Amino acid sequence: MREAKFGLLALMAVLAVLFVGGFVLAAETKPAKAAQKGDGKSSEKSTQESTDKAGEETAEKPAEKPAAKPAPKNPPKPATKQPDAANKAEEQPEQPLTPLEQRLKDLQQALEAATRANQRRIPKDIKLVVKYLSTKEKGLLNPETGKPIMINEGMLGKHEVTVEKPKEFITFYADQPTPNKGRAVIFGDNTIKYLSEEEFKKAIEASKPKQMTRDELRDMRDVRSFGGHEK
Repeated sequence: MREAKFGLLALMAVLAVLFVGGFVLAAETKPAKAAQKGDGKSSEKSTQESTDKAGEETAEKPAEKPAAKPAPKNPPKPATKQPDAANKAEEQPEQPLTPLEQRLKDLQQALEAATRANQRRIPKDIKLVVKYLSTKEKGLLNPETGKPIMINEGMLGKHEVTVEKPKEFITFYADQPTPNKGRAVIFGDNTIKYLSEEEFKKAIEASKPKQMTRDELRDMRDVRSFGGHEK
């Protein structure tokens, strides 16, 4: 009986200890949870306040407009070089010769051949020139009028060196002007031009062989021969 009573007291003592321990543990845990809860609320509050403040700043600060891109500058176009008259003339294809122009060319070539064969003297007789024409006497006629093409009679029988400036010396010319063109002439350098009547009068007047003494003629012939003009 005593042992049973002693056991009951011991059990009650253990329960009392457990009860007191549980109470103390509960008391200690409650403030910690409260503190933890408080910290969580404070953190949430701080985060919310930061978010609200950032939102207010964003709302107050107007959105910056992107900088406008500068308009692209058109690169300067390279200056177009205008072709000058000389280049333009070179680029144009050569026009075919008219029958009169071809006749003048043939006469000039025949005159040069006859002069070479006559010891560099321009023949006095036109028949010596006709000898070198493929069309013979017909080659002396102007196909536009049917009349003879004119020859510069002042050069007949003269030595070729008396023609100092062939490119300015008329050798043959048409008997009359070509409508809307002028009078066709050919120079000693085989160039054909159409001249007005006023231009023609001046040009034919200037197309005279140079008067030379025998000594001057000999010296000029020596110069031409040295330059390879005589063979």
